[in-house]
Amino acid sequence: MTTKDEYIEKAKQHLGELKNDLGSLQEKAADLTGDLKAKYEEHLPEIQAKLKEGEAKLEEAVASADHLWGEFKEEAEEKWGAVHEGIKESLAKVKSLF
Repeated sequence: MTTKDEYIEKAKQHLGELKNDLGSLQEKAADLTGDLKAKYEEHLPEIQAKLKEGEAKLEEAVASADHLWGEFKEEAEEKWGAVHEGIKESLAKVKSLF
């Protein structure tokens, strides 16, 4: 069973990696023009919204009471998994532009 602290550290690590990926893409996107730039800009708000959702889920985990973690854990891991996959899919769409 994953402890609350382990879950939080894992989620922080994943968020950090995803933010780094986005930062790398933003650097590459600075040189985009025309249709590619428009496609990139179309996907960017989606990625940013999903990252915010991930941060919110992380904050929920941090705020959860330690004694209730067992009840909260399964739901938190399920929601985080969906958010994490959503972010990865959105980043993959943008990466495919390069």
